[in-house]
Amino acid sequence: MAFTASHPDARFECRINEGVFTACRSPVVYRKLEPGPYRFEVRAVSLSGLADVIPAQASWRVERTFKLSAGSVSRWAPVLGRVVARAYPLASSPVLARLRPRTPEGTTNLVLALERLEDPSGRLWIRVQLPVLPNNSTGWVPRSALGGYTAVGTRLVVHRRALRATLYRHGQQVWRARIGIGERRWPTPAGEFYVRVKLLGFSDPFYGPVAFGTSARSDVLTDWPGGGFVGIHGTDAPWLLPGRVSHGCIRLRNEDILRLERLMPVGTPLTIL
Repeated sequence: MAFTASHPDARFECRINEGVFTACRSPVVYRKLEPGPYRFEVRAVSLSGLADVIPAQASWRVERTFKLSAGSVSRWAPVLGRVVARAYPLASSPVLARLRPRTPEGTTNLVLALERLEDPSGRLWIRVQLPVLPNNSTGWVPRSALGGYTAVGTRLVVHRRALRATLYRHGQQVWRARIGIGERRWPTPAGEFYVRVKLLGFSDPFYGPVAFGTSARSDVLTDWPGGGFVGIHGTDAPWLLPGRVSHGCIRLRNEDILRLERLMPVGTPLTIL
């Protein structure tokens, strides 16, 4: 909550749900509130100690959320049509991104579903990971904008310093390989992402036999076709691996990417450290 006073020397006192007024400063942030209704009040206090008779007020309600992706199981859903992702589960909330049903590669667009919330009107909202800059962005979309959930028990973890990628299934390691990552001027971004698309049958041997598209995006090559999405793919130059050899994509030897392709479904969460 942000607030100001007409007099520059005034101080403030705040309270929530008719508690005791205590000294506070703008902005006031409340974290990890339990579900339920809340009323916030703030009053200005003069240098002589006189407080406003009628405090300024704001009310809201915290709704209970249900985790959709937690532990070793995550869920993704296809985007059914054009929809905006919002900062909060409110139709009037600021727009963070615009999602389409197809990816730039022409495949079904999917999002990683993180949690579900039912608003006071009974409308269901889903918080999803967004394939946009800045990386690690999340937003809320109506449940009606998404198709059915698909659960996955895999997670790919990329260690940039060690130049190694590891695939886990329900917490157990099932695959590991040395990798190539972005050069220092074109770094592979760190954060939490997901595997968005799988592509096969390239005519250009540069990408090897398989490529995965992810929700991660380059922070520097934003003008590349499609928006600079980070891929995971094979290579026609295996002697360069491991190393910092790419424009941000994650490169694997072809035998490693072929084995990964058999083990890792789309929708798999991706952690880049």
